[in-house]
Amino acid sequence: MYGKPLAEDDERTLVGEAVTVTTRTAAITCQQNVWETFPMTTCLWANHGAVGAVDFFPPAGRHPEITEAVARTKELIATGLVESPR
Repeated sequence: MYGKPLAEDDERTLVGEAVTVTTRTAAITCQQNVWETFPMTTCLWANHGAVGAVDFFPPAGRHPEITEAVARTKELIATGLVESPR
């Protein structure tokens, strides 16, 4: 997923290798990248009902750590995607 969408369509430069983490409920792949001169870490995720992408921006002009980005993505999935009652 990272090769073409981030590098070509979004004009981002990839940094390092992508890291994929799977849980019981989701698959998360995170990659550090640079857009123009701005470093960020992007996580793509999917579960059985949704897919998404999250950009984490630098707290101090550096790439957010992948482990931190994975943890925050897990929180988003767990708390932000609550099924509403019908």
